[in-house]
Amino acid sequence: MQTFPYSIYVDKRPLKIAFLVDPMGDSDLIDHIIAYNHSKWGGRYNPIIPCDGTSMSERWWEFLLAYDPDVIKSFVPLSDEVVKRIEHFLSPYLVEVPRGEQDTVTPIRLNDEGLSILPTPENTAQVCHSFFDQASLVLFEIGESADPLLRRFIRNNFGVYEPMLHIDQALSRNVVRSLKVDDRESLSLALQQLTLERVVYPAQICSIPNNLPEADWDSSLGGAFAVVVGDSLEDMIHAWNRALLLSNYERSALSHVWVPTELARDNGIEAGLREWILKGADPGGTTTQRVDFVSFSLKHEELEDIANRLTNGWWLHKNLQVLTEPPVPVYRSFPFFRIKEGMDLYRAVADQEVIVLKEPEVVQGVRGGECWVADVYIELKSKLFENIIGPDYWYRLPRRNMLAHQMFGSKPSRIEGNGLPSVIMTRPSMITNTRENELRIKLPGDDAILRSLALAPNTPYHDTGDPREKFTSRPFSRATRSDKGRYLTGFLDLFSGLHAAYDVLRSRYWRRMFDALSAQDATKDAKKRQEVINRLGKIPSEHSGKPKGEERLAEYVLQLAKTVSISSKELPFERFAKEAQREWDEYNSQHEGDIAFEQDDVRDGVTDLMERGILMAGIRSHCPSCGIANWYKVDDVCQVLECTGCNSEYYLRAEEKWYYKLNHLLLSGYAYHGLAPVVLVLGEMLLQSRTSFMMSPSLCLYDKPDGAPVCELDIICVQDGKFIIGEVKNGVRLFDHSDFEKTKEVAKRLRPDKVIFSSLDTKPNRFVTQEIEKLKKELASMAIEVEWYQLAHYIFEPRPVT
Repeated sequence: MQTFPYSIYVDKRPLKIAFLVDPMGDSDLIDHIIAYNHSKWGGRYNPIIPCDGTSMSERWWEFLLAYDPDVIKSFVPLSDEVVKRIEHFLSPYLVEVPRGEQDTVTPIRLNDEGLSILPTPENTAQVCHSFFDQASLVLFEIGESADPLLRRFIRNNFGVYEPMLHIDQALSRNVVRSLKVDDRESLSLALQQLTLERVVYPAQICSIPNNLPEADWDSSLGGAFAVVVGDSLEDMIHAWNRALLLSNYERSALSHVWVPTELARDNGIEAGLREWILKGADPGGTTTQRVDFVSFSLKHEELEDIANRLTNGWWLHKNLQVLTEPPVPVYRSFPFFRIKEGMDLYRAVADQEVIVLKEPEVVQGVRGGECWVADVYIELKSKLFENIIGPDYWYRLPRRNMLAHQMFGSKPSRIEGNGLPSVIMTRPSMITNTRENELRIKLPGDDAILRSLALAPNTPYHDTGDPREKFTSRPFSRATRSDKGRYLTGFLDLFSGLHAAYDVLRSRYWRRMFDALSAQDATKDAKKRQEVINRLGKIPSEHSGKPKGEERLAEYVLQLAKTVSISSKELPFERFAKEAQREWDEYNSQHEGDIAFEQDDVRDGVTDLMERGILMAGIRSHCPSCGIANWYKVDDVCQVLECTGCNSEYYLRAEEKWYYKLNHLLLSGYAYHGLAPVVLVLGEMLLQSRTSFMMSPSLCLYDKPDGAPVCELDIICVQDGKFIIGEVKNGVRLFDHSDFEKTKEVAKRLRPDKVIFSSLDTKPNRFVTQEIEKLKKELASMAIEVEWYQLAHYIFEPRPVT
C-alpha cells in the first residue's frame, strides 16, 4: 500500500483496434474498414488481421501480439479456442463478435467509438511538420463515371471525405486543393500536377497521433517507398498494415501505395503513376533512394515486368519482394525514464484518490460521447524500496484485466502487454454524465494483488456480449499465508525489510555465524548424510531396475531429524572475530590483496544486529549447585541469579563474559523453515527489477475452503509486470519428482509468466536440470518460462565483513 505522496502520469492516446476478417472474404469489407479508420484519431494504426474464426496463422498471431489491441472487432464468429487464446495472451478490454447477419454489413460500428478527427489546418500542419501555409490538403472529387477499381484505388490510398457539417466547417478553414477525377486519364493528369507540390491527403490526417512504440529497423522495409501490387486480400491488407512496421518518423508520410494489377498495367495511367511514385520515392531528387515493389499474389516475373514499366529510365535502386507471409512489427519496450515527457502530471497522497483528467486536444468530431484511452503511470511507493537509490518504481502488473477493474472500478480498463493499466475514457456529451473525466483510483497492496492472481476470475468488461464471459473461473478458492509465510513476515520485520535482510544474508560470513548460532554444521551434516546413504544402500530395491534415489532420501531424513533437534547456541564475541578473521584471510588469498582485518567492523556488525533484535546479548553462568550452564538475557541479569535447572539461587560472578544468541523467531525461520534461500532469491529479484516489484510471503492454495492445501508457493511475486512463482529449498538434493509435478499443475491453473526453482547451491544437479527441461517443454504452449534461478556468485565467496 502507498505510504508516501506519489505521482500519477497520464498519457492520452487513441483506442487500438484490431479488425479480424475472413481471409477468403469480400474485399469490400476491407474498403469499409479503411474508410472507417480514415475518420478516426490514430485510425491509421488499426491493423486488419486475417482469421477464419477457428485458426490464425502464427505470423498473423505474432503481429497481433506485437500490436497489443485494446479492442478486437471480429467480422467472423470466433471458436472457443481462439477466444481462450485471445484472453490468455492478449486480454483486450473488449472482444466484439458478430451477433447476427446485421453485424457483418456496413456501416461499421463499435461498442465504444474512438474519437473522430477532422481535416483542420492544425492537423494538416502536424502531418507535414510545417507551418499552416506550406502545405495544402488534396481532395479527389470522384465523378459518377469513374469505374469501381479507380474509386477503390483513390479511397484506399488517399482517402475521401463524405459531405458532413463538421467536416465542411473544418475544410472551410483549411487550404484545400480539389482535383476532379472522372476516369483513369484524368487521374493520371491529377497525379502529375501533384509532383511539384507539398501536399497532405485525408489518409494522412488519421495518422495523428504517432503514438506507437518505435519499431526496430528493418532494412527490407524502412527507408524505401513501396509499391504494393496485386488484387488479393493479402496485398490490400499489407498495404494498409505497412504503416505499423515503419520507424516512427516514416509513419505519417505516404510512404507506400497500393496499385491493383489492372491499373499497374494500364497505359492510360502509367505516366501520372510513374511521376507520382518517383516523387514519393525520391522527393529530394538525389537519385540515391530505393523503391520496393511488393506483392503476395503476383509471380516474380509478373512483378518484375510491372516494376520495369513503372521505373523505365530511372536512376533509383529497385527491389522486388514476392511475399508468402506477412512481416511482423518488432517494437521496442517503453523507455520508462521518459515517462514525464508530454504527459499530464497529478499528485496523490492516499490509496483512494479521484483525479479529473484533461481531455485530448482533438476537435470535437461528428459524434459526442466518443472514447479515448488514458495510459496511467502510477508511482509505486513501498517499504521494499526505502533503502534503494536509483530508478523510480511504477505499478506494472501481469496481463489480468481484473487487476485494472479493481483499481478503477466501473470504468472499462485493461492491463497492457507492458504491464501498465489503461482506462477507456468517454468524452462528455449532451447525454453523458459531465463527470466522465473523473478517474477514481483505488490502489491495492502487494498482498491483495498477488492473492487476486491466485483467486480472482479474470472477468471481461460487463454488458458487452464479450464471448470470454463463459470462460471465467477462479484458479483456486482460498489462499492463506503458510507457516513459512508467517515466519517470513516476522523475519523481514526483524530486519526492517527485504533489502536489509538480503544485505545480511548475502554475506557468507553471516550465514556461517547463523549456522553456528543454530547449531548447524555443514561438515557434520555431510558425514551424517553419507552414513544414511550407506545404510539405505543395503536395503534391497523394490524393483531392481529402478534407481532408489538414496541421496534425496538421505537429505530428506537428515532435514527431518534436524527439524526435531534444532536448538540455539550462545557464542562469545571472540568466535565472531575468529570467523571474521578467517573470512578476511580467505578473501585476501583469492584476490591477492592485503585488506587489514578490523575488529571494530565485526563489533559494529554485531551491534547492528543487536539493535534490530536479531541477536540477543547475555551471560552464560554455571550453577555452583548442579553445574548446569544457564544463559540469561541481559535484561534478566541481576546480582542474584536463579538456576533454571535446580532453582537454587547463587550470586553473579565478577567479570562475566557476554554471549550472543539468535532471536527465537529468526532461529526457527532460518534453521527450521529454511528462509535464507527464499530471502536471497526475493532480494536479488528486488535489486534486479528495473521498474516494478511486488511480493507476498509464501501462500497455501486451496481448492475447497475447508479442505487441505493443494500446494504451498515459496515464491509469489511480480517483477517488472511479470507474474512469477517458484519453489526454493535449502539444498538442491531436497528436490524430488513430486515438486516438479505439483508445480506443473499449479502453473497450468495460475498461468504465471515464469516458474523458477532455486536453492542455496552454486548450481543445480543433473536431476533438477533434467526436470526443469522437461517442465519447460510441457509449459511451452502456454508461453510460461521455466528456469533455474541461480543466485549471484558473490553469495558463495568470501568477503570482508563490514
